[in-house]
Amino acid sequence: MNDQSPDKEDDKQITDKVTIEGWYTRAREIKSIKELNALMKEMMEYDHDYGSITDAAVASALGAVWCLNASPNGGITGFQAGWIGMQFMSKWMSIEGPWRRVEYQNMLFNQYEDKFQKTITPDTMKWLQDEAKKKLAADDGETRADLVKHWTSIAEGVPPFGYTIKED
Repeated sequence: MNDQSPDKEDDKQITDKVTIEGWYTRAREIKSIKELNALMKEMMEYDHDYGSITDAAVASALGAVWCLNASPNGGITGFQAGWIGMQFMSKWMSIEGPWRRVEYQNMLFNQYEDKFQKTITPDTMKWLQDEAKKKLAADDGETRADLVKHWTSIAEGVPPFGYTIKED
C-alpha cells in the first residue's frame, strides 16, 4: 500500500496548516524567554518541508518581538511596529537604498489614491542618480547597451519608467 496516497497527503497538509497556525498563535502570546525557547525548540525538532521552515522562522522572530514587548521596557507602539517590520525586511533581505511597502488592499479606499501614483521622492531620485553614475563608472564595457542607456538616462536626471518626482 502506498503511504503517500492523496488522502494521507491531504491529511498531512491539513495537520501542518493547523500546526503552523498554532505556532503563530503561540508566538503572539509569548511573554518570557522560557516560552520563546520552548516554542523554538518545538519548531527546531519539527520535520520541516520547504514552506514550514519559513513559517517557523517567522513565528520565531514574532515570538522574540512579543517577548521583548512583554518585558518591563516594552510597550511598542503601532508606529514602532511598522518601523520594526521595515527594518526587519531591510536587514533580512539586504535591501540597500530607499524602498517602500505597497499595501494594495488600500486601493479599496479612495482616500489612499495618492499612495498609488507613479512618483518617487527627490531623495530617492538623487540616490538613483548617484547609483547609476557609480554603475556607469564601474562599467567594463561588458554591460548590455540597453542597461547602459537606462543608467545614463537616470544619471542625467530622468526618472525611470515614466515616474515623476514628488515629495511624499
